[in-house]
Amino acid sequence: MNAQAIKLVATAFSMKKEIKYLFFTMLAIIMVPIFSVMILTQAGINLVSNALATYDPQRLVVDIHDPLTGKVIDHVDQSVAWPIQGAVTLEYGERSPYQPFHTGIDIAGPIGDPVIAFMDGEVVYADTESWGFGRHVKINNGHFITSIYAHLDTIDPNIHVGDTITAGTIIGTRGNTGWSTGPHLHFQINIFGIPVNPRTFLQGNP
Repeated sequence: MNAQAIKLVATAFSMKKEIKYLFFTMLAIIMVPIFSVMILTQAGINLVSNALATYDPQRLVVDIHDPLTGKVIDHVDQSVAWPIQGAVTLEYGERSPYQPFHTGIDIAGPIGDPVIAFMDGEVVYADTESWGFGRHVKINNGHFITSIYAHLDTIDPNIHVGDTITAGTIIGTRGNTGWSTGPHLHFQINIFGIPVNPRTFLQGNP
């Protein structure tokens, strides 16, 4: 092999190493924020929730905060209408074997028990997916709030996307669909698409 060929081989090998270094450097840059977010989320999920929604016991309302400024931009009355009765098996923010933090409240009980809307709103989703939430309903409750009722056994035949419903309306029945290890309702409240503690909006226990 002549000197020119040896030089070309050496250059190619060097470039291969540079590409590997570049790949691992980019991977590190990408992964560091992800790990940071995971750590911060696990450590401060309740801080995130409290930054978006707080209960004011003097005014008896839940204040909704701007996620950028922290200022109160809206408020709603606290509800007494839990979506279903049962035993709470997993609270918001708790760790489980299947996820680092829980985005809602799991309420266990018999399959087929009725599930009701906790607040007035418009149905924006009422269908089934084979994974995740399984059969579920999403309601736009206004005030930047969306509520999710997941793992349903059935969706009430009178519930359709675009329907405007009131608190207490039956939307389906408790089930065990999707990623579920037993009959329960996964009840989740999002503000600006971010899960917050449902207990902020509800009085007492289910």
